[in-house]
Amino acid sequence: MKALVLTVLITFAAGTRAQTAVIYSGVQDIPIPTNFEGVSVNIFDLTSFDGDPAPDWSDSQVNFFFGGDGVFSGPRFLPVRTGTGATDPILSLMPGDLVETISLTGPGGNGASQDHIGNALGQFPSGVESYLGFKLDLTGSGDFVNGFMRVTLTNGSSEGLIHDWAYSDTPGETITVGVIPEPSTPVLVGALGLALAFRRKR
Repeated sequence: MKALVLTVLITFAAGTRAQTAVIYSGVQDIPIPTNFEGVSVNIFDLTSFDGDPAPDWSDSQVNFFFGGDGVFSGPRFLPVRTGTGATDPILSLMPGDLVETISLTGPGGNGASQDHIGNALGQFPSGVESYLGFKLDLTGSGDFVNGFMRVTLTNGSSEGLIHDWAYSDTPGETITVGVIPEPSTPVLVGALGLALAFRRKR
């Protein structure tokens, strides 16, 4: 019976490991200055610094400036845009929207975005919490994962905020904007419950 219980636990644990994960930054609330230098963010190690990014983008992947009215992006961070051009406006997303392989981004390399603040469909209302989607090259191999970032961007009249972000750890996997899955505790609880049920039937 002990062997059966152990087998059940191992099976559930293996299933848990096989599941893909969503990497969540936790709440960051990084201010976006109203100056041209702005703030640069390193998605990987959760760091940020004021000022333009390094020329080779080694310390960051994206730079927000003028309160979020302007965005520079490096080759490993491709924001979801209204089109496929490197300077097409970044698209404002709603909770429940999907970021997936077919989402439009620039062609890779350095990109920029302006004209994304406003009240038209797909624009970021100034000072209103919104979401942007992105594709992120985790390893530098060109295999992009999908993610989203919760932001409050402004037209430069006041500071913006980068609240937090999340991304899948599996290249090409679709992610739902605004959804941060809980840890796989329910799976483990289910495994223990099943094991106890077998034990009671002994």
